[in-house]
Amino acid sequence: MKFITKLVVLAILVTFLSCSSDDDNAVLQEVALTTASLSGTYELTDYNSLDITTYELTGTTITILGEPLTLGNSNITFTESGAYSLNFNYTANERHSFNNASSTFVENVNYSDASAGDYTITGDQKVLFNGREYEATLLNNGELTIYFEQYEETEYYENTYSQELTFTKV
Repeated sequence: MKFITKLVVLAILVTFLSCSSDDDNAVLQEVALTTASLSGTYELTDYNSLDITTYELTGTTITILGEPLTLGNSNITFTESGAYSLNFNYTANERHSFNNASSTFVENVNYSDASAGDYTITGDQKVLFNGREYEATLLNNGELTIYFEQYEETEYYENTYSQELTFTKV
């Protein structure tokens, strides 16, 4: 009888251990960016931006942080032939800080954009579309991150602007 009890306990233990999912240990890896690997439709799942402007004449620094409130129906589609179409509709919670947060106000801003055209993949994981070059990272789970940074300096002001959008393939 003790042998049967041990056998049943062993069978339950083996069954329990074999039911653990191997998917939990899946490793996310970056996928080489090609028109074939990028091809598909992606929904916007996260948006972050930073806009810092310093005015030389007054010494005033304005910082704008964009955080999404509502992502709406925002997506981008890439074809293997090199065409794209995008549709962005979202409301961002923009925090405006003056002179290193000594004065702050929050504003909800609605963004909407729809466009289409051609895209190209340049060396070192970059995508050129909409007149700008974006860093792009595509993971084996279908997550696509697009990052853009711009710096502009004139006689009167200095501006650094960055934008990071994260999409999931549908």
